[in-house]
Amino acid sequence: MPDNKQNERHPLDKVGGDYHLFDNLDRPKPGQRQLLVKSLVAGLNPVEGFQLGGILVDSWPMVLGCDASGIIVEIGDEFLMDSHLSFKEPENISREEAATIGVGVLTAGLALFGGLKLSLDDKADNSEWIVILGTTGAVGQHAVQVKGIASITNGNFVRHFDASAMAGELGMQALADHGAKDKTKYFATTNDWEPVKARDEIEIDMVALGLIGKSGTAEAEMVNSAIEGFIPKLEELFKAGGLRPMKY
Repeated sequence: MPDNKQNERHPLDKVGGDYHLFDNLDRPKPGQRQLLVKSLVAGLNPVEGFQLGGILVDSWPMVLGCDASGIIVEIGDEFLMDSHLSFKEPENISREEAATIGVGVLTAGLALFGGLKLSLDDKADNSEWIVILGTTGAVGQHAVQVKGIASITNGNFVRHFDASAMAGELGMQALADHGAKDKTKYFATTNDWEPVKARDEIEIDMVALGLIGKSGTAEAEMVNSAIEGFIPKLEELFKAGGLRPMKY
């Protein structure tokens, strides 16, 4: 590991630029509620594709890799993480697997617990269906899935999550046409850049992916406070095997 004052990084220097090895960068000091982490494995998500084009980039150069697993060096930023938004690595998954779970599971948590108002209580009523589109990642499957919703659920659902960011109108239509009658319904989507047409009795939540780990606004504070609240439950589920990393 580099000395106390310097470290190595492989940042991207600009839109469409190249990666460069820098070995003379000042070693940052962790601030309040931050961890200095020696990153051993980094995971890439679709958001890194956006960042390559300059979207969700605050300044250049930048190091890609929203997900990572590693070793805590200092408590208090080699690689800074927010302590309250970090997972303790479960013993039953590998370090490589651990680097793949962060963004995906936090996004799902924001949609399910925040947007769809699911309870974290193990004793909560689970008799209603929850419809999720996009679990296969195949856009062409959405219409097929929607056509089967009415017969499968028999109208016993009030929650719909568009995990693909591409089925907003289909999801809203499914809730309106096939969801439980005379009940408040909840719709969440990972597409927060295209407006969804409002409908009566449907509460809409557009999961704000770009606010995870950010600060300075009331919306960012609300998002990260919600994440901090459900991380302990997610850690329990990983430890018990109720949640598992994707095998790909």
